[in-house]
Amino acid sequence: MKLLAIAVTSIALLIPFTEVSSAHHLDVGRTPCKEKYTGVKRTKCYIKRAAAHFGQSTYEALATAWCESRYNPFADTNPPYVGIYQFDYPTWQGAPYPNKSRYSARYSALNAMWYWKQGQRSRWPVCG
Repeated sequence: MKLLAIAVTSIALLIPFTEVSSAHHLDVGRTPCKEKYTGVKRTKCYIKRAAAHFGQSTYEALATAWCESRYNPFADTNPPYVGIYQFDYPTWQGAPYPNKSRYSARYSALNAMWYWKQGQRSRWPVCG
């Protein structure tokens, strides 16, 4: 656990400080996608928020997900590729959220948009 040191007059206080991953900031000031929508609408909500978070085109992010999986988080039409962006295991392990499920629409969108921001759209040669 990290501690945040704060000096108050001449007394130093140590307050527990917990880091929040950037994925949690996507819902700040908004209703979380999981509470607001179900099914395809929820998946599209995650894609739109991830694209905006990483400064990517929402239209292209949605089009790629549609082409890859028809917005189905459980798509595994071409194993070993699974999820809305059809990640294989090694690619998933190189992304910011390797410990989350490849079948998670939220983390699949975040990982894909992170790769795009890194200039690696070529990982989606057919649909990207």
